Amino acid sequence: MLKFQPFIIIILSLILTACQASNIPTSNNKPQKTSFKMINDPLVSARSIEQVIRGKKVNRQYLVRFPNSNKPAHYPVVFFFHGSGGEGADLYKLEAIRLIDRGEFIGVFPSGYKRRWNSVEDNADDVDFFKKMLLDLAKDSRVNLDKVYGIGFSNGGGMVNRLAKQTALLEGIAPIVSQQLTQLGNITPQRPVSVFQLNGQRDNVIPLRGGLVFGRNHFMSAWGSAYNWANHFSCQLSPEKGTQLWGRYRVRITSFKHCVENKAVKHIVVQDAGHNIRQLRSLDLYDRIWTFFKNN
Repeated sequence: MLKFQPFIIIILSLILTACQASNIPTSNNKPQKTSFKMINDPLVSARSIEQVIRGKKVNRQYLVRFPNSNKPAHYPVVFFFHGSGGEGADLYKLEAIRLIDRGEFIGVFPSGYKRRWNSVEDNADDVDFFKKMLLDLAKDSRVNLDKVYGIGFSNGGGMVNRLAKQTALLEGIAPIVSQQLTQLGNITPQRPVSVFQLNGQRDNVIPLRGGLVFGRNHFMSAWGSAYNWANHFSCQLSPEKGTQLWGRYRVRITSFKHCVENKAVKHIVVQDAGHNIRQLRSLDLYDRIWTFFKNN
């Protein structure tokens, strides 16, 4: 793919300038402060970006972890979006750090406003927050904005789905124990992305069949969500199907291939698994996702 990092920076700057002009606070309140969960790692940078939410200035927070290396490099970036009730530090785990220190990518761990992501238009403009984080990261020459990816768990999975439909800034996404909302399914993506979608067979929070969740969000079925991505990207719609053993779990894998720009859509259903994220991390999940991203 052609390198278009300077172009991305210019476009982000123009978009954010317009957003800031239309989001002038109604009062001179100081930014609301929230505290970071302590991370005992000198290589972690705790950062914040000011955003206006309902007329009030709020400091939106995120953690950044660069590889432990002094060698000149141009690293991809992987964003990790937590589930509802969590924060960025919750996903700062050994399996992610291991990949970062192997020099695979820079890890970014943002925190949602009031511990959730706005996967539909509501209070906080999380798409704007994402763009502002990218603009901040672009100041560092080690950051490769041509290779930006998103991994999201549950509510965070809804966020990466939204970003892939409403921006042209991602190369690939991995929504975990989540699928697209019905209204997102009707949106045509601005660019092709590779999709690694994983669901638990016995998930009773966001069921495979989809439907209304918590009385407010209507989800597509897991299969329908994966098919929607594949259809948008002109993939071969007769997918390859198979089963594998991941640790003690048997998984069903459906792979849509031959998509535009060599992208791919993979749908994984973990047998006898539910919505338990800790349970799924035992599957070497980050390694599997990163291998998928690198190959597609």
